[in-house]
Amino acid sequence: MYELQKLSLWHTERVKDQLNYTYEIDKKTYHPLTFTIEMDFTMEIERKKVQTHQKMKGSYSKINEIDKITIPADVKESVVEFDESALQDE
Repeated sequence: MYELQKLSLWHTERVKDQLNYTYEIDKKTYHPLTFTIEMDFTMEIERKKVQTHQKMKGSYSKINEIDKITIPADVKESVVEFDESALQDE
């Protein structure tokens, strides 16, 4: 069990409860295969308690099999800078 004090992306006052994480890797290649994340937590947002349960499962495939990814020039030219510090609680 882990205790998380702040989850600034959601502007919470406090987060505390349970996090379970499993991560399966290939014994020969050390490549990731699957993961499961399960979380139960209560947080306070604007003086209201919110309780949530989340369960996520995922798998990895085609590791190092994808061709080169090319970003079109017009997409690169239209990029808008984003200040990540704006998400952080001070």
